[in-house]
Amino acid sequence: MTKADILKVFQEKYPDQQRKVLKEMVDLFFETLVDTIKREERIEIRGFGVFEIINRNPRTCINPKTSEQVKVKGYKTVKFKPSKLIKKLP
Repeated sequence: MTKADILKVFQEKYPDQQRKVLKEMVDLFFETLVDTIKREERIEIRGFGVFEIINRNPRTCINPKTSEQVKVKGYKTVKFKPSKLIKKLP
């Protein structure tokens, strides 16, 4: 599903609203998510799940082609934990 698909769902649900207003609402929602992630804050959406920033420690890996050891720097990534409702879906 793309952002355009989400906008279509909003348009079907709220046919009286202008497309521009609905698009601004969808854009604002995603901008808020991104800004919160940039601030490294936790996002909890009840009934959907939790987004968290986690730190990956630096480590040494092995290149499978050359068997050479490669050092990988530590980095931050986003972790998503689905809610119990989402986990129960088939």
